[in-house]
Amino acid sequence: MQEHTDLRTYLHVIWRKKWLVVSVFVVIAAVAVVFLFRLPNQYEATALLRLQSLPPVEKIQLKPQTLQKTAEVLQSDELLLQVAQDVQPSLPKESSRSPMETEQWLKQSLKVSVLEKAELLELTLSGSLAPQQLSEILGRVIALTGKNL
Repeated sequence: MQEHTDLRTYLHVIWRKKWLVVSVFVVIAAVAVVFLFRLPNQYEATALLRLQSLPPVEKIQLKPQTLQKTAEVLQSDELLLQVAQDVQPSLPKESSRSPMETEQWLKQSLKVSVLEKAELLELTLSGSLAPQQLSEILGRVIALTGKNL
């Protein structure tokens, strides 16, 4: 019997302070909405790469690059600087960065994961650029990686 009394007491206190509870909820919700709308939009482009075996040359079987070595090339300063220089003209004017700043952004934003069992590399590029631009930059990274292997 004591349990019902305690529960009724709690409900009675909450009912008496309902406007305080509602007010606190509304203020917290309003702050959350303002905070969320002020955050920049973040997008992500993802690609999966599979390394192909090289065709034999006069009975010599060439070994393809390992996944780890290819991941290192994908994240190398030289490759990322080359990508930054290539994509610089296509970046929006409001994100006016030097190629070096773009390279630093790429170093921070490009994640390369080795999926050993599937023999794949997963590339993920995230940022506040439009999704189409992120895809184009990721495509350029892939194209230049093929030339540098």
